Amino acid sequence: IFSQKIFKYSYLMKNFVLLILLSCFLLTCSNIEFSYNEDELNNQLYNKTNILITGDKIPFLNTIVLSKFGTSQNGSLDLEINFSEKKTKMTIKTNQVSARVDYEIAINYILSNQFKKCIIITKKQYSRFSFIPKSEGYNFGSDKFLENLYIRNIDNNIDQFLDSLEKQIE
Repeated sequence: IFSQKIFKYSYLMKNFVLLILLSCFLLTCSNIEFSYNEDELNNQLYNKTNILITGDKIPFLNTIVLSKFGTSQNGSLDLEINFSEKKTKMTIKTNQVSARVDYEIAINYILSNQFKKCIIITKKQYSRFSFIPKSEGYNFGSDKFLENLYIRNIDNNIDQFLDSLEKQIE
């Protein structure tokens, strides 16, 4: 009988300790936040930002911007994106055909609060890349490669802008 009471007491004690540990775990871990949350700022701007694109026209620029910021009809933030590019022919052959073209893309971002009528951030960022055409005439492969260079550089430029916004908020 004495051993049964000790066994019962030890069983209750083990359950009590487990209950305390479980409740401590639940209380301390109830508000877990991961230190790296890539989309935290994107979620704040996505579908909440009115976008105005000005400057040089690139056909796929609207698609890239919409994928990053979504569409908004009545967002509280306005983002003006002014896009400009500069092409420089670096190497010119004797028949005046360029062998290498350097591109500089400048994107000026102006993020403002529509309700408070104030500018939150103004930032101008540059991207540069070089392109070597593979033929003097029309070449589908070269044109697709040039388009991919544009897309990659514009995408990286927008990501850098979003990263700089996150750093300013921290």
